[in-house]
Amino acid sequence: MAGNFPATSGFAKAGQAKALAVTSSKRLKQLPNVPTVSEAAIPGFENTGWYALAVPMGTPQFIIDKIYVATEKSFKAHHYWLIWKPTASHR
Repeated sequence: MAGNFPATSGFAKAGQAKALAVTSSKRLKQLPNVPTVSEAAIPGFENTGWYALAVPMGTPQFIIDKIYVATEKSFKAHHYWLIWKPTASHR
């Protein structure tokens, strides 16, 4: 299984999956015994991932603007950082 930390860490912590490596350049504070891919297999490997929002071609600009405003608002929300901040290994 491969996936982002919030989606997969619960399985590792519950013993339902074994975390083999993390793709960041440094080990995660939450999984200190799990090596990086660079340590375990491929020296120099790093992939911190990214997320994107997409809409179908031809989506009206006012809809895109609403999505942008809602996304920006969610990034500023306290609960967003409670979920995502712990996944940052280099901050």
